Order: sequence, then C-alpha cells, then structure tokens
Amino acid sequence: MSAVDGGYPRLNASMLQTGQWGDAIISVVGKTVGFDGSSVSFECADGGKIQVGNIPPEFEFTPGKAVEIVGAAQADGTVQFFIERELTEGFDFDNYNQLISKVMNQPKYQDLFGYTA
Repeated sequence: MSAVDGGYPRLNASMLQTGQWGDAIISVVGKTVGFDGSSVSFECADGGKIQVGNIPPEFEFTPGKAVEIVGAAQADGTVQFFIERELTEGFDFDNYNQLISKVMNQPKYQDLFGYTA
C-alpha cells in the first residue's frame, strides 16, 4: 500500500507487523516505554510493542509519554523515526485504536485517510 500525497496510514502494532507497509511513511500512536540511546521501545494504541530506531541525539525520553511517531515502516516491523508529536494527557488509546482498526480495514475510507491499495 502507498500513501496519497500529504497523507500516511495510521497503524497499530499488529497492522505494522504484517510487513505490508515496508518503506511507507506511517504514523503510530502510543507510549514510550524504554530507550537505549538509539532506539525507543514503544507501546502502540493496541497494546502491542514495537521498536523505533534512528532516534536523534536531541530526543528526550520520558517513560509513559503519549506521542504520535511518524516514520518509515521497515519490513521487519520496526519504524525509522522522522518526527514525534506529543499528545495530551489522558489520550484515549482504546478509542483511537478502534477508529484506526475500522478505517484501515475499510477500502471505502482510503481517500479520506491517506492510503491506497
């Protein structure tokens, strides 16, 4: 699948692990849970864990911080970091996960949410 100009797929860990998004620019929403200096362990909205690599030196790790990470999906299910956006305290991960699970599995929403089959 590929993104429409200016849009990118919003994924959870299980969607990312399918491997069908390799090299696509994607978004994942969740919490930072670990940091080893070069990669972040990230808990996505569905509760699944992924690794985010290519973390810049100025990255400030805060355990449990809710963020959106935009980056390049890799065939091995990891993400190469491009940018992060901090989310508000109390962000409803379950609600977000339900939304993207429905949208990303319905071809009729492709034009609205920035991806094509």
